[in-house]
Amino acid sequence: MHLFLKPIMEELVHLEETGILIDTPYGSKICKARLRLMTIDLPARAIVMNMKYYNGEKYSQFCLQSGTTLPEIHCTDFGHMRKKVVLRDNASLQRHSEEALKTGTTIYGVKGVSPLARVKSVDLVKSCAIDWMHCVLLGVTRKRFEIRLSKDTRLLLTKIPLVDKRFLSITDIPKHITTVPRSVTEWSNWKANEFRTFLIHYGLPVLRGTLPLDNYIHFTLLVAAIRRRSQAKICVSDVETAYKYLDIFCCHFENLYEKIQLQLLPP
Repeated sequence: MHLFLKPIMEELVHLEETGILIDTPYGSKICKARLRLMTIDLPARAIVMNMKYYNGEKYSQFCLQSGTTLPEIHCTDFGHMRKKVVLRDNASLQRHSEEALKTGTTIYGVKGVSPLARVKSVDLVKSCAIDWMHCVLLGVTRKRFEIRLSKDTRLLLTKIPLVDKRFLSITDIPKHITTVPRSVTEWSNWKANEFRTFLIHYGLPVLRGTLPLDNYIHFTLLVAAIRRRSQAKICVSDVETAYKYLDIFCCHFENLYEKIQLQLLPP
């Protein structure tokens, strides 16, 4: 990864420290640029950040949550550990990466120095936005489908025909939605855009009365939070409210589902 990103990193360092000379109506000026924000999808982030893969111990670039190792998988639980989670910052992440490089071991989920560390303006914690496609759509939302509809659980077995009937009867589809509903039994073949449409637009009315009330309210928290964060224009209050909903959603997940379900699905 260092070799692959070397030309890009060198260009970013040059733009940040030296800049480029441009001609303007007011004469030649030196223009410098800084990389302040980027997005990397969840599978690639671990490689670029030189950290453990998601679902690994202390894999998050944002905190030092260890999670719990079960016989078959490593899961991330938040409820009883919410007050104990230690947040990372750029300095600590840089320090752990240098320690990992010197010792040849993994330090708090960090395997070594990230190529991004060469760019001084990059904050390894704050500059990389959360990949909501893999985390929310192909992660949490898809996981809920697995919990409810997989052959191993089939918690909605008696309700699947009703859910399908409601979902497939939707014909008046807004122009900005490019996919048409298809059976929920085909959830394992759904694309991210289909999970997004179901989560934001169809999920609540389609699932009403088919889930235990606690589970339905729990799902409502996720829908309300993502709707607020997905608007074309959002304000500070939207961000704060969405954060509160997601905090409650995460904390109560393990109270409603088995601990083995506290993991992301492979993309």
